Amino acid sequence: MKKFDNLNIDAKMVYLLLLTELVIDKTSQSEGYEIALESLNKAWDWIKYKNIDAYSLYLYLENMDEKDIMTYMELEEDPDLETAWICIGNALAYIIREAYLYEKEKYLPQTVSDIQK
Repeated sequence: MKKFDNLNIDAKMVYLLLLTELVIDKTSQSEGYEIALESLNKAWDWIKYKNIDAYSLYLYLENMDEKDIMTYMELEEDPDLETAWICIGNALAYIIREAYLYEKEKYLPQTVSDIQK
């Protein structure tokens, strides 16, 4: 964990997404797999280009339609798949938090406000 703490923010985001890439295939039979893939692609785009607003990224994590990472994570009954969803959700939440901070937003959604740097 010390090595992770010593990384800069961009390196931390890349590291988290790379870890997520290792587990996302476990969710390939889940209803939310396409949402997960799309959210990770958008997260990669944000890291590279900073061309997606934080709120748009946040909607992949949580939204009123309940077609989001948090919902799929909560509904998952298989503990191994739930762990994969948690990994996806945590990586996405971290990047969303950074996107809000990049936009100099003072008030962050609660789901991402408590994420550690």
